[in-house]
Amino acid sequence: MRCPVRLTFGEFEGWWCLDRDELAVVAACFTRTRLPVVERVPEASHHLSLGLAASLYHLRALAFLEECLTTIPAPVR
Repeated sequence: MRCPVRLTFGEFEGWWCLDRDELAVVAACFTRTRLPVVERVPEASHHLSLGLAASLYHLRALAFLEECLTTIPAPVR
């Protein structure tokens, strides 16, 4: 995958093993892109876009998008 990658998990995620070592292994799988952003949202469960943590999750996702857009090289003319 050559595009920027952002992986976000809730603090109370029940589907994934989220210890520091496991998250490092997952991040290392993305070898053809810059180091992915991997984070855990405090006080959140599996469905990050729902509940009290939703606004924090969406704002961080939009900030990541904005960062990606500002780092796209300008086309050569």
